[in-house]
Amino acid sequence: MAMFFRLLTLVALGVSVQICSDKTFIIDGINLLLQYMFRPGSHQGVRQCQHVKIGNLTHMKHKAHISVNLTLPLVESRHQLKSIGKYYYDRRIVNVLFQKVNNPLKTFSVLEPGAPGTCRKGSAQRVTVRESAKQKRCVLAISAGFFNIDTGECYGNIYSDGRLVSDSGGVQNAHFGITADGYIFAGYLSQQDLMTHRFTQLVGGAIWLLKEGEIYVDESIKNECSTPTSITLREFASIQKSRVAVGHDKDGRILIAHVDVAKGNIGVDLHEMASILLDLGFVNAINLDSGGSATTVINGTLVSHPSDECPDKIFNCERQVTTILCVHEPERDQGNCSGHGTCEMGVCECSDHRSGPACDIQQCSPKCNQHGTTSAGAAQGLLKSQHQSNQYRSYWLLSVVLCIIAAVSIIINIILLFIHLDVQR
Repeated sequence: MAMFFRLLTLVALGVSVQICSDKTFIIDGINLLLQYMFRPGSHQGVRQCQHVKIGNLTHMKHKAHISVNLTLPLVESRHQLKSIGKYYYDRRIVNVLFQKVNNPLKTFSVLEPGAPGTCRKGSAQRVTVRESAKQKRCVLAISAGFFNIDTGECYGNIYSDGRLVSDSGGVQNAHFGITADGYIFAGYLSQQDLMTHRFTQLVGGAIWLLKEGEIYVDESIKNECSTPTSITLREFASIQKSRVAVGHDKDGRILIAHVDVAKGNIGVDLHEMASILLDLGFVNAINLDSGGSATTVINGTLVSHPSDECPDKIFNCERQVTTILCVHEPERDQGNCSGHGTCEMGVCECSDHRSGPACDIQQCSPKCNQHGTTSAGAAQGLLKSQHQSNQYRSYWLLSVVLCIIAAVSIIINIILLFIHLDVQR
C-alpha cells in the first residue's frame, strides 16, 4: 500500500509540473512512472570489480583507413532527427549529431584539459571543450572520458599523441584508441595490454555498446566495473539522457555520435543508443561521458545544447570537462619543415630555395637565379649545366694559353727574320 501511494504521489507531482509549465504531460508522465516502477538493480550496492593486471581481455582491432592522399573534408558532419521508442507513450524525437573522421591516423587525438599534464590526480583541472580545442585548433572537438568532479582526476587509461597520461591499473572498462601500427582498438585491456599494444591515442569509457556489429550492452553490464557514481551500471545504462559514443565503420573510419538533448527533455538509454549507432554504420562503439558533460564543438563554435546555468542566471553555458576527442589538421613528423617553410594540411610549403617533403633539400644558392627560385624538377638539370660550364671554362683557358704561346712564337720568328736580314746586308 505504501508503494502504491508513493507511485501515485510521484505521478501527481509529475503531471502538475507539466501542467504548470504549459506542456503536454501524458507521454512524459507515463515515461517517468515506468522508469520508477521498473528501475532495475536499485536494491543492489556498487558491484566490486577485479582489476586485471596480466592477461589478454576481450577486444577488437580493425585496420584504420589509410589513403595516399589526404581525404577531404577532414570531418563529415551530419544531423539527424531520430524517432525513438517502441510504444506510442514512449515515442519521441531526438537530435543526433553524427561525425565521420576520414583520416584517423593523421588527424585524430585524445587531448587533456587545456594543456598536457592536467589529468594528474589532484589537479582539479577542468575546462570547457572549446578551451581545450585551442591546443590543436581542432576542427571537431567532443567531450570524452569520465572524471572525478571534485579533484578533476581523469578516469580510465589515457594515451595522448603517444604519451601515457593515465594508467588505471587494469580497470576492466571499455576503451577506444589507435595503435602505432595503424589499428583501431575497441574493448577491454589489462594493465599488461596497455603497454604491449603501443597506443598513440586511447580513452576510457563505460559500456561497450557495439561489438562487431552486435549490441553488447547487457554483456558489458556483467563484465565492467561500476561507473564513478553512486548508481549501478544497469541503472546507468537505463537512464534516458544525452549520450556520446565513439567507434568505427567497416572501412576503418572513426565515427562519433552525440544524441544532443536540451536540459529538461528526455534523451536515450544505452540500448536505444546502440540501435542508433547500428543504423549509422558503426561496427564497434563504446559509450563516453554523457549527460550534462556531452558537448560538441565545430571550428570553435558550440553546436550542442549547453547544460549548465551561466553565472548571469540568464543563459546556459557548457560544462567544464577533462579529456576531449579532437580532429585536427595533420601534423608533419619532420617538425616545422626544417625551419624553411610552413606546414599546411600536413604538407610543407618550402621557402629559402629549399625542396623535399621536409624542406631539407637545398636547390641552389640565392645567386643562382635572380628572377625567382629554381623548381625541384630543374635542380638536376641546373647541376648538369654547371658541370658543362666548368668544362667549357677549362677548355677556354687552355685555348688562351696556346694562343699566347703561338703569338709569342710568331713574334720570336719575326725578330729572328729581321736579324737574319741585317746580317745579310
